[in-house]
Amino acid sequence: MKASRILIIDQDDAFIRNVQTYFEALGVDVISAEEGTAGYRLAKTTDPGLIVRSEARRGGKECMSGW
Repeated sequence: MKASRILIIDQDDAFIRNVQTYFEALGVDVISAEEGTAGYRLAKTTDPGLIVRSEARRGGKECMSGW
């Protein structure tokens, strides 16, 4: 099954742009969020075929713990 839409969750704008450029060149719709809560909402409402998220840490804890 081919993912027609992906969701990128990352605080790094350059990373988002690079991944977005790559997948859009393949004809994939790309949506993004800068933090976990917004990413979770987008995932629930847009049903992406793939979610790419960073493993960034804040204060020693994963910023998206529970995913």
